[in-house]
Amino acid sequence: MAKKKGLWRWVTSPSTRRAIVSLVVFVVLWEIGSRSKQWFGVEMPWIGKIPAPTSVLVAWSGLLDDLGYWQSWVMSAMRVLTGFFAAMIIGIPLGLAMAVSRAFHGVAFPTFEVLRPIPPLAWVPASIIF
Repeated sequence: MAKKKGLWRWVTSPSTRRAIVSLVVFVVLWEIGSRSKQWFGVEMPWIGKIPAPTSVLVAWSGLLDDLGYWQSWVMSAMRVLTGFFAAMIIGIPLGLAMAVSRAFHGVAFPTFEVLRPIPPLAWVPASIIF
């Protein structure tokens, strides 16, 4: 019962309502901006070239019956999980070894210190390639 109260409190909280309202306003403005040329005769810069959310939803709903779409989902999830488990299998023992052995820490830690200043977002293209 406590979880139900907590969930209800979260659903009815002002911050949740603000989040929902902001998402709805965003989608409505996106729809208006995308269809501005049809509705008003003037295309809005940038957003007028993007498909409307209703068009995106219609195109996406056509993919739901396609087996290849779901196979792509499964393959992507498998790649992500494989990478996650590979990182766990390598990273946890490496971290424990660095924590336990000063000699190993002295050998392995400088590599991490050299790589640490690279922003995480910069690793995305490298991770896609690998």
